Amino acid sequence: MDGGNMRNYLRSPETEEKYLRFRSSLPVEHACLLCKKEPIKSYDKWIIIKNDFPYDKIATLHHMIMPKRHTTEPDLTKEERDEFIKIKRKELQSYDIILESTENSSSIRDHYHIHLLDIGN
Repeated sequence: MDGGNMRNYLRSPETEEKYLRFRSSLPVEHACLLCKKEPIKSYDKWIIIKNDFPYDKIATLHHMIMPKRHTTEPDLTKEERDEFIKIKRKELQSYDIILESTENSSSIRDHYHIHLLDIGN
């Protein structure tokens, strides 16, 4: 299943349309969308941001955690990996689901990020 098809299961038609309009308005060579986001929570090497195009078919809350540094998962440093494990154990347990897209389904492949979802009321 490619990323476009997967998102149809996760986003409402209205949110998906808004997302596609936004993506199509970007220049071909554009800066990273995630690097420009203001954090709602900040750590030494990681930040949590709000997803502007949430998976609103399944989630009542949709945040993402990502390294402050623009990087892919294989290029994370040992310090970044270690801090993520600590954050996951202590902080991320308040979310219902921690979701990581595969490379085939991720729409932003160049900046590693993980989706944090609440699915309850």
